[in-house]
Amino acid sequence: MIRQIQTCFGWSGTFSALAWAVAVILCLACLRRARRERVFAVALGFALVGYGLARWNAAWVADIRLDRTDEIRAAQEAQQRALIQEERARRDAGESTVHFAEDAPGESVGSAVMKPGETEKQLAEESGAVPAYRAAGKQKRTAGKVDTASAELAQAVTKDAAAQVETVVTFKLPEYQLATHMSRINLLLASLALLGVLGVSVGDYLRRFNHPSAAYWPLPITSAWVNAVSPRPLLVSWKGASAGEVARFVQQVARKGQTFAYFGDRLKAGELSTSRLRFGRWGIWPLSLVTWGQPDLPRDWDFLFDVVWFDRYGVLVPAAEAGAALNAFVDRLADRAALRAAAVTVPHLVCDLGSGLDPDLLNRLCRRCEQTGVRLVVVDAELPGRGIGPVLTMGAAISH
Repeated sequence: MIRQIQTCFGWSGTFSALAWAVAVILCLACLRRARRERVFAVALGFALVGYGLARWNAAWVADIRLDRTDEIRAAQEAQQRALIQEERARRDAGESTVHFAEDAPGESVGSAVMKPGETEKQLAEESGAVPAYRAAGKQKRTAGKVDTASAELAQAVTKDAAAQVETVVTFKLPEYQLATHMSRINLLLASLALLGVLGVSVGDYLRRFNHPSAAYWPLPITSAWVNAVSPRPLLVSWKGASAGEVARFVQQVARKGQTFAYFGDRLKAGELSTSRLRFGRWGIWPLSLVTWGQPDLPRDWDFLFDVVWFDRYGVLVPAAEAGAALNAFVDRLADRAALRAAAVTVPHLVCDLGSGLDPDLLNRLCRRCEQTGVRLVVVDAELPGRGIGPVLTMGAAISH
């Protein structure tokens, strides 16, 4: 039975079923893993291979022809038996079944009247019963003449015979029905597996998109609908972060299509690559960076707030100006909160000031960020434990 199924299913169908089954198993097995994006990519590859082989197997099954030799042989035998019975019935009835060529219309000259001195040939010509090839007289063959009509006919017959030599896969009716049903079921399951793995992968990607540490493969797709399906922890405490880790974090923020204001002295504009799209070492669509206090920049807090709120620039604020800038941010966020306005994207305020951050200012900043949808990331500083929402702690272990 297994050999019959494999014969009807073919190697393409067998490997297709194995491929999409492996994809489903991998997808289900890694749902609880922390770093599951690579497994999802492998599962998606297996699902694509399984779907492609299923399509190939469906095309192979569609070319199979139903073997009707038994039906044709049975019909011929029945027809032969019917002819024998008919012949026997005529013989018993005394009917003659022998026919002569002279009995055909136009072949007999018996009805014509021969005149005196007239030969049978002349009588046949007058009666119109002489075939055309005999009326033309004796023909002479021309030496060296090639019969092109016969050559073309022979060539056509040869081509037809070569076309018929092509091997055609034929199955009996039970095997044909089994192969057709299995091919359809396999194609349906392969399609469902591909859609399922793709849906789980995309859903997991979007679910983790706004997570500051669990997100992967950042793309500039930040929007209101992504924020609706991806939870946004707004208060983040990050202890023990190095300058390189903070730089990679703000670069990832830019690649998500978001913007940031960095308060501290460990990052420099010339050391950051804030391209929205990256292909290996090459990047396009950069997020422009400005440093607060540079000569060509307006000394206006409204300007600083607007470029971050409306996703125009990334801003680096030196530690000496951080206190005044953060107080200005709290006042502007309070104005937005009074109007119940919320940021469409997720602007980031990264405070890399350590213990030098005023606790009262930090408390007010936490409240306003929660009200307006702005993420506050505090490096090496204690967030107030009361009166604010849940805090995400990043470090060696991540706790929600």
